[in-house]
Amino acid sequence: MAGNPSTPAATPPRPSLTLEAIDKANGEPYVEGDKNPGYGDCGNNRQITAREPAKRETPIMKVQEYMLKALKDAVQMEVEGRQFYLEAAKKAKSAGVREIMEYLAESEKYHIEKFNEVYRSLEKDPSWTETIAAFKPPQHEPYVCVMAMTKDQQGAGGDDDLQALKTGIKMEECSIDYYTKLAKEATNPLARRFFMSVAHEERGHYLTLMDMHNYLTLPEDWFYITQMSNVDGA
Repeated sequence: MAGNPSTPAATPPRPSLTLEAIDKANGEPYVEGDKNPGYGDCGNNRQITAREPAKRETPIMKVQEYMLKALKDAVQMEVEGRQFYLEAAKKAKSAGVREIMEYLAESEKYHIEKFNEVYRSLEKDPSWTETIAAFKPPQHEPYVCVMAMTKDQQGAGGDDDLQALKTGIKMEECSIDYYTKLAKEATNPLARRFFMSVAHEERGHYLTLMDMHNYLTLPEDWFYITQMSNVDGA
């Protein structure tokens, strides 16, 4: 083989999705790595851009550094989630599944914008404010899952659509775990409230996906549970 055998062959560049959050310490945009940081084993293999430690670190600086890394990680997770839902919507054969995927992709868009807003604010000043901690996603149709179900017959889910729903469920589970973890670790009450609000919405996404999956695969069980829920809530 030509060339110096001790020199590794150059790897052709892979397409990457650049995020808005900029790592000013390194002067480079934070971009998606080769490994999926948000999913798989719920993010155990996350890769975060390394920063040079400050010369005189204080407890506040350490908290800020950790929070900025966590936010960049969150942005990347949401970008990958949105991309997945958009692709799943394009490939969906089920009109109901397509509608849910499009709804979730739009929800992730707000998450990306909000995380970038928080990142830019905390990068300048580590203090949390009510404005920064406010998490107010756009109001969507409250019965989006029910509306989607009217477009499909019970038990009519195709394999690809069902797999997309399963993948979405796993992604949302990992997001819930991650944001709940950040909330528990947060020492600032506003930061804690913010991450719990995000986790709460992700749980709503999880339940929407789970409901649609059960509707398509276990119609009898879905109908029974739904009816019991209505009776209990009466």
